[in-house]
Amino acid sequence: MSDLVNPVNDGYLAQLRATGLNWPPEHDAAMIGMAQLVCDDLGWGWTPDQIARDVDANLDPRGIGVNDVGAMVGLAHRTYCPIQRCWAPHC
Repeated sequence: MSDLVNPVNDGYLAQLRATGLNWPPEHDAAMIGMAQLVCDDLGWGWTPDQIARDVDANLDPRGIGVNDVGAMVGLAHRTYCPIQRCWAPHC
């Protein structure tokens, strides 16, 4: 089974779509990868707001608002790393 075909990924993508976000089906892997990067950023001590603003800065030309990105960050955190805490030396 590929990493893309599993209940966790399918549920995450379905919930994102339910919030109103849309993307081409061939970008599912990128959406899942971005969620996993959210977990890495949380591990480095970034706040969800910092992560959302960073992602929004890269997606802004595509018309996705920071509130949509904030919802995506929160959903990624709840789905892929609900107990993630900062593990970096500065924390």
